[in-house]
Amino acid sequence: LLDPAQLDSVDWDVFDAATNRKASFGDQHFLLRWANHILPLMDRQHLWGLAASAECPSACGGNEDEAHLLRCPHPARQPPRAALYQSLTATFRPHHADPWLRQILLSFLALFDPSITYNLNALTAPYRRLLDLQTALGAESLAYGHFHQSWVSLQQNYLSSQGHPCDRRQAKTPVTKWAQLFQKTAREQWAVRNGHLHDTLDDQNPHAETLLRLTVKP
Repeated sequence: LLDPAQLDSVDWDVFDAATNRKASFGDQHFLLRWANHILPLMDRQHLWGLAASAECPSACGGNEDEAHLLRCPHPARQPPRAALYQSLTATFRPHHADPWLRQILLSFLALFDPSITYNLNALTAPYRRLLDLQTALGAESLAYGHFHQSWVSLQQNYLSSQGHPCDRRQAKTPVTKWAQLFQKTAREQWAVRNGHLHDTLDDQNPHAETLLRLTVKP
């Protein structure tokens, strides 16, 4: 969990716009549990004595925690990550996204999809500081919609330097859109995961049924 100083550094206007103003009611319910670390993932249920195993419902061989939810290697979990890359990059040109912010964004996406390439070799001090501050918020921070405040200020500076309009919310709009897309992908991973939990997977019993059998086993 974030400490008070880190909480203060999150752009809560971006989070509010993505989570409370743009998301549907059903998505809000997921996102607020997700961002507050109370989603009933298998490792959490196992810790609380509510499940006989912490194994991922997608039967990938790993235990399910928040990091695993976004990185599960099961083939059915790949399409949302691929779609996220396509959706993010599609926003770059229309919103005149700062080229270095693009690379930083892709570097975080690569934590979930190693096929993503990026280049951070020539980052100047303000961007290096943003990378360090965002990293301190956690590898999964963008997936919660927790963008550091520097994203908007750096985008604002870039728009101004390039002569693009920046007198309204032009700098905040793409960052809010990125937060939405990361959150949407987490929600889609949760939906696939729940399907694997309750439905037959690869001709095996549903994971929920397997856990129940383990629970009642004499």
